[in-house]
Amino acid sequence: MISRDNNANKKKMLDENIKVSVDKKSLERWKLTGVIVLAECNLKRIPDEVWACGSSTRVLDISNNSIQELPGQIGYLGSLQKLFLNGNDMLNESNHWEALTPLKQLTVLSMSQNHLTSLPSQLGALSSLRQLHVSHNKLGSIPVEIGLLSQLEVLKANNNRINTIPACIGNCSSLVEVDLSSNLLTELPETFGNLHKMKTLQLSNNGLKSLPSTLLKMCVQLSTLDLHNTEITMDVLRQFEGWEAFDARRCLKHQKQLDFRVMDSAEFDEGADKN
Repeated sequence: MISRDNNANKKKMLDENIKVSVDKKSLERWKLTGVIVLAECNLKRIPDEVWACGSSTRVLDISNNSIQELPGQIGYLGSLQKLFLNGNDMLNESNHWEALTPLKQLTVLSMSQNHLTSLPSQLGALSSLRQLHVSHNKLGSIPVEIGLLSQLEVLKANNNRINTIPACIGNCSSLVEVDLSSNLLTELPETFGNLHKMKTLQLSNNGLKSLPSTLLKMCVQLSTLDLHNTEITMDVLRQFEGWEAFDARRCLKHQKQLDFRVMDSAEFDEGADKN
């Protein structure tokens, strides 16, 4: 589908300037289906033919390549709903983040497994975003603009260097699943108690010493809580208001998994270390 034309007489040509061409048949299929898949194609840059598809593009998957730059042309894809950038070499300074602003229909953004040290403020413009995947980067924080994402249901930011979460995350009232495991967190804002729809909260491998006081009481759908390798033990967890109701929910979930033979009876996980 993709061919590269290397000029043998220009040995010093940079990889990112290698011409990438797309055959006519592929281009026609992209325009017809609205789905562009260029995963694992050894790309250094996004082919120009992608931008020719314009507003007909609904899905763009360029995961697992060697792309360093998100070009400004991404804004041409005004009807884009899913964008997969995971598994590339993206750096903060080489991206045209402002081009994300027109993507008002974007529901899934995956940027995991890159080299990002921060997330752009332009994320706040993605008013339809439901899933944000940014795990396995070098992030030190979550931007305050996260609070503008009222439709966000899934946030996966595990395996970073995050040491603080903004209080405005409590405005993300649609959140169902949050994974902040393997970071540098020592506390969470009290506003986590506002996430009434949250069912899963992964916090293992952090330096957490406490939890928001209303977490178990107010997060009435929470049934999975992972605190392994933190300073919060089961004895501490049982002291929180709302523990009994939370414990009943997680036991019910476990029983349902047993009923459908999803796991063995020996696999019940308390969710925190005993000592």
